[in-house]
Amino acid sequence: MKKAISMILAVLMMLSVLSVAAFAADGIVKNDNVVFVADAGDDAAEGTADKPVKTLQKAFEKLAATGGVAVIEGVVTIDSTNCKMPANDKLITVTSYYDGVDYRSKFYGTDKVTARLNLTNGATAGFTFGGDVAFDYVIFNVPSVEAKNGIIASYYNNFEVGANCTTEFLGLDGTAWFTPLDPATENSPRNYYPILISGMNQSSREDHLGGETITEPFTFSIGSGMWQSARIGDRDVPVRNTIDTQVTFNISGGTFVYWTANYYGKDTNLSVQCDYQAILGPNAVVTLNVTGGFFAGEISGFSQVNAISSGDVTHSGKIVMNILGGTFGRVFKDAGNFIIPAMNPNGYKAGLNYGNSSVEVNIDVSKIKLDPQNLLTVVVRENGPAITVNLSEKNDAIVVESGATVNYGSLGGDTPTTDPAPATTDTPTTDPTPATTPAPATEPTPATTAAGGDVTPPTGDNMILVAIAAAAVLCTAAVVVLKKRED
Repeated sequence: MKKAISMILAVLMMLSVLSVAAFAADGIVKNDNVVFVADAGDDAAEGTADKPVKTLQKAFEKLAATGGVAVIEGVVTIDSTNCKMPANDKLITVTSYYDGVDYRSKFYGTDKVTARLNLTNGATAGFTFGGDVAFDYVIFNVPSVEAKNGIIASYYNNFEVGANCTTEFLGLDGTAWFTPLDPATENSPRNYYPILISGMNQSSREDHLGGETITEPFTFSIGSGMWQSARIGDRDVPVRNTIDTQVTFNISGGTFVYWTANYYGKDTNLSVQCDYQAILGPNAVVTLNVTGGFFAGEISGFSQVNAISSGDVTHSGKIVMNILGGTFGRVFKDAGNFIIPAMNPNGYKAGLNYGNSSVEVNIDVSKIKLDPQNLLTVVVRENGPAITVNLSEKNDAIVVESGATVNYGSLGGDTPTTDPAPATTDTPTTDPTPATTPAPATEPTPATTAAGGDVTPPTGDNMILVAIAAAAVLCTAAVVVLKKRED
């Protein structure tokens, strides 16, 4: 028995060491499965640091079965010919900070700029994935005005942008062609920034043209970068898809620049959308957890379903919007900031019915910021879904239009009662200098606790604490067993 306890302690100590190593402070840790990528490489090469492959497609192909790390060590261009990543069975992490080497501060070969992903695919040819993927310590670069509106579409796989990514606008010669301005002002070109989509983009994958039912739960997480918008759903696929599963949508950081002049407009594009051009089925629960970030536009629940094939649409799922942090800075035309549980159904090409669908909005008033001080209005439309708004406290700066059920004092469902981890910076970033000692994220991070969702394992330092606590519990149990055996 004593030997068994010793073995348990040894295993637990080893697990604790592994937990510490997995979250080192010098980027993504060393992995047995790693492929280096640079435009100056060769897809016939081994994929080592001195012999990188040329395309991210080839890196994903090499890592498809095992998962692992794709290291962007030089300029890597995503264009219309190489933007479709092959299917991968296990998580692939894309990074430019690996095993203590930060390639974001290095030049490869004749590159005039440091390691980065050049998004030249544009809006039509989406940068798409066939499995779970995470990005951290990556520069997403828009190299020219012609490359604006680049789409990154995860095709309903688990997807994460970690806490240490940036968005830049440098040409191949290293010259800045666009300087991000205040995203809340009218003179900032909003459509230059990339767009993040959890689903499908037009017909950029011939085997995914729409008409599918998504039943596998997935997580879509964003912790940094500057984006035009982030959306759960699709973009202009020929036939609508149906989401009929649990979706966790986490935003802990980043800047979302899109705003609109008229939030009642039929063609409104928003900063963040929980359902965009997709149908929510009876088993669908989309849970948005906002704990940080800067929002220059509205956050919506049910959004557009137009721009796709004709036919009536009936939603029957639930959307939970947990607004537990973040800065709201929309000041365009003195319109203020908006949370819109459901868009106006008028003006769509097809009939839109909300059926038994519902939206629950939970706002921790003490954690959000209005910059400048303004109103945050929850917009309630006629003939929409059932809407419940739970506010942690009453505040004149939070206005809920008539037609919703409003509760004060506590948040609803399984919304976290403890303070969520705040984002490092909630204000817009115009100088995207890489962090010197960032904390890595090696896999998509699920929400810790979400209204309508499940509690999921912690990561990072919390994982270490959990491992230690688990070790203590097991050791105590072992001692008890030993004591009973000796008695």
